[in-house]
Amino acid sequence: CKPCDINTYTATPGQTECVSCEEGKYTPYKGATTCIKCKGKLNGTTCTPAVCKEGEEWDDVGKVCKNCSSGTTSVKGYKNTCYEIKCKPGEHLDGSDCTRCGKGTSSSDGEACKPCEDGEYQHEEGQAFCYEVQPGYYADDKTAEQKECQRNTYSQGLASACTPCDRGNNKYAPNRKSTSCNECLYPLNADGNCGMKKCAENVYKLGEETYKFPATVSGNIAIVDCTQDTSKKILRDCYHDLDSGEAVWKEPNFSQCTSKFTDDVRQSYNEMLNVNDTDVAALTASSQKVEELARKADEMAPSDITTIIDTAVAAGNAISNVNPTDDMTKSLMGAVSNIGTASVDKIKLVPNEDKNKATEVVVKVSLSLPPGQTTESGGITARKLRTDEIAGSKSTKLNKRVAIAFTKIDDKAEPAISVYNSTVAVNLFPTDGNKKVRSDVINVEASSDKLEMVIEMTPVDKESELPPGYTYNYTCMFYVAATSSWSSQNVTTAKEGEIYKCTSRHNTSFALILSSAEIKDKFQSTFSTIINTINVIFLFLTFMCIVPFKKFRSRRLMQIQTQLCLALFCGHVSFMALGGVKASDNSPCTVGVIIVQYLFLASIAWTVCAAVTLYEKIVNAVKSYGKQDKNYFFKCLGGCWGFPILFVMAGYLCWYVMARDNPTIPPYIADSASLGKGEESTCWVGEPWKYITFMVPIWLCLLVNVILFVMIARIIIKAGKSGSSNRGHAREIKALLSISFTVGVPWLVSPLMINPVAQFFQWVFIIFTGIQGPVMFVCFVIFQEDVLTNLFELVGKQPPAVLLASKSKSSKAAASEVSSVKPTSVVTRVERKDDVIEINKATEYAAPGEENNQENIYSKLDEQPTGSDADHNSENSVASKNHYETTAFHGDGEGDVPPPPAVEQGEDVYENRSADAKSVYPHVPQLV
Repeated sequence: CKPCDINTYTATPGQTECVSCEEGKYTPYKGATTCIKCKGKLNGTTCTPAVCKEGEEWDDVGKVCKNCSSGTTSVKGYKNTCYEIKCKPGEHLDGSDCTRCGKGTSSSDGEACKPCEDGEYQHEEGQAFCYEVQPGYYADDKTAEQKECQRNTYSQGLASACTPCDRGNNKYAPNRKSTSCNECLYPLNADGNCGMKKCAENVYKLGEETYKFPATVSGNIAIVDCTQDTSKKILRDCYHDLDSGEAVWKEPNFSQCTSKFTDDVRQSYNEMLNVNDTDVAALTASSQKVEELARKADEMAPSDITTIIDTAVAAGNAISNVNPTDDMTKSLMGAVSNIGTASVDKIKLVPNEDKNKATEVVVKVSLSLPPGQTTESGGITARKLRTDEIAGSKSTKLNKRVAIAFTKIDDKAEPAISVYNSTVAVNLFPTDGNKKVRSDVINVEASSDKLEMVIEMTPVDKESELPPGYTYNYTCMFYVAATSSWSSQNVTTAKEGEIYKCTSRHNTSFALILSSAEIKDKFQSTFSTIINTINVIFLFLTFMCIVPFKKFRSRRLMQIQTQLCLALFCGHVSFMALGGVKASDNSPCTVGVIIVQYLFLASIAWTVCAAVTLYEKIVNAVKSYGKQDKNYFFKCLGGCWGFPILFVMAGYLCWYVMARDNPTIPPYIADSASLGKGEESTCWVGEPWKYITFMVPIWLCLLVNVILFVMIARIIIKAGKSGSSNRGHAREIKALLSISFTVGVPWLVSPLMINPVAQFFQWVFIIFTGIQGPVMFVCFVIFQEDVLTNLFELVGKQPPAVLLASKSKSSKAAASEVSSVKPTSVVTRVERKDDVIEINKATEYAAPGEENNQENIYSKLDEQPTGSDADHNSENSVASKNHYETTAFHGDGEGDVPPPPAVEQGEDVYENRSADAKSVYPHVPQLV
């Protein structure tokens, strides 16, 4: 076999001859199996490739470079093939060029620019998205920035115009940027204001400069001249603080003011914009100039600092296009560090969104570093970790106070880390309330589908002394740039010696946040534990004294009361157990809180069921004619145990769905310290979820209970007044006490635990809820003669007379008053006259001596009817009506049997005109 000559080939073995290359193709060597296409000029065996210009490609037919078709382009060189043009977000394709989207439009995919929708705006060109109009603002022009709503107007977001407050209903908005209107308790003045107050004259010192702001009515802006250029103005809001009711100054807005460095700062910014993105030397020089200017931040106007940040941002954006030098990365980090070390009074005037831009520059620097490299400048350190540094959950020391270990991460990930020392962090990462950044801040950027890390942090120097009764709490939190706030959601805190370990599963900036917390009253805590223990013991005893005995389980009210005891017992035990769970232990805390929420909601639900039952037995007894729903208890059972769990889980799942992709949603489980409430850290429901899923349902149930209790108490008191005057009212007092604890009246103290009387009502609440078990034991066991007698009979004895004396005397008398009356005919009503129904048939009574042979119809009033009994006591049962309509109290005199008195039944009154109508509630004494 012989090899094919140059410019010939065979594609398959065993051929007898070689094939010549087609036109435009060649083979520069012998033995070829294919020919090569020449993109250029072919001379024998030599191909001279054509070098087409940018935007051209080689035409094999015409042997020339031709322009790329619309929507495609090419780069200058030998690979002369056109490709589709893909524009960056914020741009669109115009022919073969990418053009920036205009104001009022955006492009998220680099294709067509779309107009902003209603309620959105975009005041800059070349943007990937439109801004939503925020609450308190409006945008009547989609190409301009959103504007503030003026005083006495409001908006709730996505508004093209602000809505005026309804003056007709006395509504007003005391401040600009209002999101709602308030109701004025006094007449509005001619300007629509409600007793506006003034901010007092104020002298504001910034560095060596002093500014005097005149007294200003709340809702208005005070204006003073800038020092460097008096044509520029400083604006300062005076707003109405709704909590204190006072007029309060906001921080001044120095954005219009300039300084002696303003021209240099603006020149530096313009130079950076004009630098070629691929010119490393020019970018480095501009970055070094920015760093030098940032050293003088303390002498600049706040607007100058913002411009320096914008310049650093422009340089940071160019990093992705080049291989930055060490000088460039150090200069950019140095510029941010210099801004962060400026005076607090100066930096607090720089908007938070600009501070967030500065930290983003550091993130871009850390991402640009090669693996294993560390860059440090000023108070900031950036580092790109190698894959071997994250393997096996290895801990990497970042500085003497911070270390990090990745317990879950993709094997090929190379996390970018940036660390800010505490001095820089305090200025660049704002806090609110009583929170303080008291550690270095570490930012983690790791591209990984699975991520879990443990950051070890040591707090900075010890804090100064606090007022008596306060302590410090350290909590691991992450920074939410969108809201410029800190959150502990899905971050756990564990302390080992002087080191705090923060565990998280997402990228962001982390720090130890310090908050001052009020120390709990140890005596109050100890007392609460003791009385709760006693409460739990008596709840258990009450339950066990009734439930094991079938004869008591058939009584509807006792069934409900024992279920209430069970719910309260489980709730208090779970609550005491929850006290031993740390707020930082996410899973145990979450499960414990949900269980406690559920059990106490179930307890309150059972109080409502008890209140309704008592209302039906005492207030509506006559109306019902003894009719009872045989499934009533099972309905209560399903509703009181079933509905609360649905309510709690619905609230938790609602939070979970909302917070899954939005870290700004308040956490469902939050310790009080992280919420900035000035309390010792506890494991409980965070705001606003505790109101939505717990407090509001409880308050609504208690409102229902109070209404029913008042109606029940009214009947009992009236019955007591209409009875014999020589018996006193001990029986009614016992009844009201028993009912009040059964329907949860002591829980009404909880909404009153607010300053300045919070401490007093905390004690009242602890005592009232703590004695609920003992009171229920006395009322449901000691005061119930049959229950008490049953317990003593178990050991073959009778209850001591002292326990029966106070009860038997009244209860037996009450029983005799009822049972000695034997109704023998039906009372009928013939017509209404002045709301009185006259009786047209006399009622006959049995002799007093026959009373023991008669059944007391109230003795089984609390029993659960079954089968034919339920049907017998129907609303249409004449015998049932006869019992209820004719039973009356026995007279005070011995052998004295009075005629039946009037008995209320709704708006109707059944009356025997000859009756001595002392008691109009014949069923009440026996129930009481």
